[in-house]
Amino acid sequence: MRRAIGVSFSSLPTARRLAPVLLCLLPAFAAGDTVLVLDGFEGALGSWGNTQLVEQPVHTGKRALKWSVADRPLLDSPRFVADWSDFDELRFWAYCDRPVDFSIPLVFMSEGGYYLADWKLGWEGWKEQRIKLADCKPAHQPAGWQEISGVGFRAQGYGQGAVPPGMALVLDDFTLHSPKDLPHKSLLDWMAEERRKRMQEMKSRGNPYSLSVLDSLKGLKAQPAIKEQFDSCWEFRSLGERALSAAWAAGSDDSPRKGEQVLADHACAIIDYCLAQQKDGSWFYSRKWPAGGDPNCDRFTLGPLMDAIWWLRRLPDMEARWKKWEAPLHAAVDFQHTYWGCYAQLGFTDNKAWGSGAYSYPNQDVFHLFEMELAHRWWGDAKYKDSAEKTLAGLQAQLLPDGGIRYIGPETECSVYHNLNLVWLARYLNLTGDERVRKLIADTLNYYPLTMSNEGFPESYTDCWWKHYWNDGAPTGPEIVAGVTGDAQHKWLANRLLERVGAGTNYWTIYAGMFYRDDLTEQTLPDNWLKLDRNIGGPRGRFGNWYFAGVTGGGARDTFVGAMISDPHRPQPLNGAFLAANIEVGLGGEGARDRTHLYLSGPDDLTAVKVEGDVAALGARYTLRKPYINGVKDPTVPPTPWQATQVWLFTKDCLVGLVELECTEEQTVPYLQGELRFGPAAPLSCDGEGVYHCGALTMRVLGHNFATIEHGPARPGYAQQSTKHSAVTLRTAGEIFAAKPERAVWYAAVLAPEEGPSVSGFAATGDSAAPGFEVVVDGESLQVAFSPARESVEVARRGGER
Repeated sequence: MRRAIGVSFSSLPTARRLAPVLLCLLPAFAAGDTVLVLDGFEGALGSWGNTQLVEQPVHTGKRALKWSVADRPLLDSPRFVADWSDFDELRFWAYCDRPVDFSIPLVFMSEGGYYLADWKLGWEGWKEQRIKLADCKPAHQPAGWQEISGVGFRAQGYGQGAVPPGMALVLDDFTLHSPKDLPHKSLLDWMAEERRKRMQEMKSRGNPYSLSVLDSLKGLKAQPAIKEQFDSCWEFRSLGERALSAAWAAGSDDSPRKGEQVLADHACAIIDYCLAQQKDGSWFYSRKWPAGGDPNCDRFTLGPLMDAIWWLRRLPDMEARWKKWEAPLHAAVDFQHTYWGCYAQLGFTDNKAWGSGAYSYPNQDVFHLFEMELAHRWWGDAKYKDSAEKTLAGLQAQLLPDGGIRYIGPETECSVYHNLNLVWLARYLNLTGDERVRKLIADTLNYYPLTMSNEGFPESYTDCWWKHYWNDGAPTGPEIVAGVTGDAQHKWLANRLLERVGAGTNYWTIYAGMFYRDDLTEQTLPDNWLKLDRNIGGPRGRFGNWYFAGVTGGGARDTFVGAMISDPHRPQPLNGAFLAANIEVGLGGEGARDRTHLYLSGPDDLTAVKVEGDVAALGARYTLRKPYINGVKDPTVPPTPWQATQVWLFTKDCLVGLVELECTEEQTVPYLQGELRFGPAAPLSCDGEGVYHCGALTMRVLGHNFATIEHGPARPGYAQQSTKHSAVTLRTAGEIFAAKPERAVWYAAVLAPEEGPSVSGFAATGDSAAPGFEVVVDGESLQVAFSPARESVEVARRGGER
């Protein structure tokens, strides 16, 4: 048995746990003044781009922002408050390591132009900077100080000479000063009020989705700007989306700009260009794309393009255009019908158009459904209707018990693709009135309340391994479900996302607008629960700002667990996330997690889950494999002689886990490695108590038998060149590791929100046939035991501390 280890999160230094930097006011100002703290670089706001957070030098707090001016001469702030009209000065502190005779203009960006201030350097050490807004000069036609989108620092491009070699600045403590006693004293309160006002103003004008698209088309010219060369077919597919927005505005009865020639001409020009680029019905196969892409791009292009044509054909004098478009469009439709819709029926085996995924790849099937429906309407051939019917049956078959829709094959759902599925199902429902599709949308009712925070931020740890995007949510999916069902929780999510991220301007926005309702009440999401999520086959819970889940479904997993903190007071609510707990066999190379190393599970995973009151447990025994797409059995990705096991305990206050790896026959490899991955875009630090901090999330390694443990940036994921994630990495010693059966490498960890529970007495129990552990959480002894052979896991409560 491994030695017991104790840790108490509640014993951490109070100052480190509270981190109140952005919620307090600076004390030194006159009565009646307001000093609004914008950013002290303690992790509460968004990114400043290509910069670095440093712990030395700092003006106040624990971190400051280092800007390598010589390497990156342009710097933009995140959006703070929009309305600066009540403020008279921007204040911040800047550190120079030596006096420099150089100027950096500051631009305060506003719609239509900007305001310009000259900022002269020339000191050493820290110095406060006060930029008087009244002295700034307008450039072009800025909308005014009531609409400021951010601050830009421009070390080049404004007539100054070259940046001095090696020049860098450290910035800290950005504030806005007002001579008035303003009603909101914290930035977060101010920003929340602005978001509410923006949404209320737009709703007062009508449908916020339709208005958002129409606003984006102001100033549109009849002749679109189209690049001479597209490097990626993903970039090319955006043309269809652009055409659709203009065509909808020109052709929809709900558009106040219906019939405007400039809109129709703009859309027609894009359609002319796109259809001229296809060859034998395909854009993807028509040429070499230097920056890559995949066959899905054809469907991503064709769906919006066909809908654009549908809207335009509602206008008079479009038949001449239709005759020009019909033949190339028919070729593109027939290519999809043949190589996607009839791939299996015709006995193809080359996976052209990725047709082997048809009817089990929902986020592509939704495009095919719509494309075949329009094709049947235009050309009347029954083969298109038959293909649409088969596609709808396939989509219905992919619905999961709690409202998710599989990503592909057995893979679990991804939030971004769930949204995509819903917007196309909504468009199909709007077009056809098909009650089967209305029911399919209604049957997704549980999905968003399970996977989103109360602020509408979706988790990404239960996504398939190559889709851990960690993007923010969109209001479109929840709005569609609210419109179809009248559900108050979905209306709540849609409204919070409208406030935070806006309605958007693409076809997602158009289709959500078709189901927008202003007669619905809203209701916050449930709190204080732990239950089995049948979409992922694992426990999921929420207790206040603390969200977590365990996942067993799908195969091809790089993690079985994850957690996040979602703070309702932050403009970007994600305040720390535990992305993955992984263990791998390194087979060479130190770059991105490409297809060299072994770190994925497979279709032969042995898993078990137990949910019992306010605790749950998960066990997983799996054979490591090299990375592969889709969790079905793949003869090109065989199992290996490496057996991994994970055992996890879930409570309302923390997660505790044990991760082990052993070989089933002797092996010699470069290294073995454990990884706990965090982020995104949140700095990972380790305090003097050995506790790692990612925003308001904490982690402590309870024990391990690796040679080293380090933390820093994570390696980029599959098909990525960079990452915003961080990792705690445990690794074996040297460049060669000789592994023997029954000699496992292992680590154990506890994860919790700041000010989490007291965790002590961790000890691994059992053996390879029945792994588990004991741990004491806030005085209560808990034991988890996993039996891979029986695919069962048990959690026992043993009362007080041992």
